[in-house]
Amino acid sequence: VMLSDGSSIDSIETFRQSSPATRILVLSGNAELHTIKKAFGKGANGYITKTAGYEEIMKAISLVLDGKSYMSYDVQQKITNQFTDTGNSIE
Repeated sequence: VMLSDGSSIDSIETFRQSSPATRILVLSGNAELHTIKKAFGKGANGYITKTAGYEEIMKAISLVLDGKSYMSYDVQQKITNQFTDTGNSIE
């Protein structure tokens, strides 16, 4: 996600504008909620963390290519915990 000249998350919008049909799956070591939210807000179709195993990565690629969205298990857990641990909601 982080590059020497900025964030690759910001590039998602550029990819989306130049090739709207392109499917975008983010693979990152960053599982912070604000980063995940930003990625989907910019047009990502999926978000998977580097801790995912081979089978999960292949599943994510397949689902995103089939027009579906995907979030890795640890991302789903972070979102669920946001609701259950703090009583807050995610906008």
